Amino acid sequence: MVEISPEELVRSFFERETERPQIVKDKLEKFVEQTLRRGRITVTQIRRHYNYFLDIYQEANAGGSFSGDHQLRLAMEKVYLMYDLSRGNINDLFKDFVVSLIDSVKDLNTLKLAKRLFEGFVGYSKFYEEKLKQERRSKNKR
Repeated sequence: MVEISPEELVRSFFERETERPQIVKDKLEKFVEQTLRRGRITVTQIRRHYNYFLDIYQEANAGGSFSGDHQLRLAMEKVYLMYDLSRGNINDLFKDFVVSLIDSVKDLNTLKLAKRLFEGFVGYSKFYEEKLKQERRSKNKR
């Protein structure tokens, strides 16, 4: 499998507006599989970080603006990612993906785009977590 870098995935999603559906379908799906196959991550951890991100988005969207407090909270998410990485709760690909998302956020519109890409990551991660569990069970039966 050809590795997809988290930075390239996020950059292409933000820069290529007309290609976004195809990027989600092809690149994001492959990246999520690659991330979960690397190990040291669960859907629970992914959801925890997504929920933190989603809270920031919902608050900013309800207020109609992206403020300094929202920027600070996104910066703190990077700290939480480093903490979870050091504890072995997440892997480096996931951390790099979320950091790339955060670094791409400049205003409410880019926050919305980042949330959508993260949302797709969460959806694919549940599918691939189950697929990998089935593969392991089949392998252990042999």
